[in-house]
Amino acid sequence: MAEGREAQEALWLQHLIAAADSYDLQKLKVLCEEKLCKLIDVRTIFILAEWHNCGGLKDVCLEFLEIPSNLKEITAADVFGDIIRTCPYLLKELTAKLAS
Repeated sequence: MAEGREAQEALWLQHLIAAADSYDLQKLKVLCEEKLCKLIDVRTIFILAEWHNCGGLKDVCLEFLEIPSNLKEITAADVFGDIIRTCPYLLKELTAKLAS
């Protein structure tokens, strides 16, 4: 039940961060980003951080992917397929981060 609630909260925050970015509500965007950083899991969209210029969230996503078990889970969930289709240039950044 708690996992379902967290997933719903993460989804809601993703929509809210998109709206905050569209309306240039920087304080709301930062608050959403901070909250999403604590809820990160394989379902958190790495692309969202890129699309809405959320550097902190993007950094947390990259750190999350440095953990081998998380990377394996992401690969199994075909999250990379989404990245390849929508933001292929992120793979270069991700590869560089994982190689370091």
